Amino acid sequence: MPSLNAHHSAADHAPRHMRRISPSTRHFVRHYVEMVVAMFLGMLVLGVPAGWALGAVDSSWSELTRIVHEACDDEFRAAGRRVGGG
Repeated sequence: MPSLNAHHSAADHAPRHMRRISPSTRHFVRHYVEMVVAMFLGMLVLGVPAGWALGAVDSSWSELTRIVHEACDDEFRAAGRRVGGG
């Protein structure tokens, strides 16, 4: 009966080539990291000037999100009345 050792798993006994990350997984991880970096840079590049513009008109992000949420909610309710007649 093989001994159970807490420091080794079944993957440790697999052939070396089976433990490598596949090219498709490596590509996915790289693409994911690139997209996260691009998202944060985009928020920085577009968010800072947008914040300045909102400040110039004496508004804020919270007001903008509230207005957008209310507009979407109103549109959703209006679409339900148009489709369902309710």
